[in-house]
Amino acid sequence: MNSNALLQPAVEALCNRFQSSEAGVAAAIDLAVLVAAADGRIDPAEMAALSTSLEAATKTHLAPTFVRHLVLASRQQIDAAGASTRARLLGETFAAQGCVDEGLRVGLLVAMASDGLSPVEREKIELVAQAAGVSPERLDTLCRQLEATQDA
Repeated sequence: MNSNALLQPAVEALCNRFQSSEAGVAAAIDLAVLVAAADGRIDPAEMAALSTSLEAATKTHLAPTFVRHLVLASRQQIDAAGASTRARLLGETFAAQGCVDEGLRVGLLVAMASDGLSPVEREKIELVAQAAGVSPERLDTLCRQLEATQDA
């Protein structure tokens, strides 16, 4: 099973943990963009994952131009705050909402959508995990679970 097939239910699970659908959508979008753009560029596979994430978060089909607009807006906010700062804020938000595993799953699936989990993508996800109070062992377990699901 590929990452995008797993991504839609993962994003929905994440967004459903927020009392405000707008806050859930914003967090899901920023997390997906943070991870996809970790290496400085977003390749076609990552853009497809972002499109899947955005459509799952908003529960609607989105035109490619609108997806690019949302990605650009999120990327500008991340760049303005600093990627590390935004990653920590996302981790704190996920901890406060009780959706740490859901958030980390989304981040890992976006990373795996392209050429697998790269070191820079892993670094951003680790920042989110650390800020959420997640141990490196727990993050490794989630990663192995998702890899096993993809291989199935």
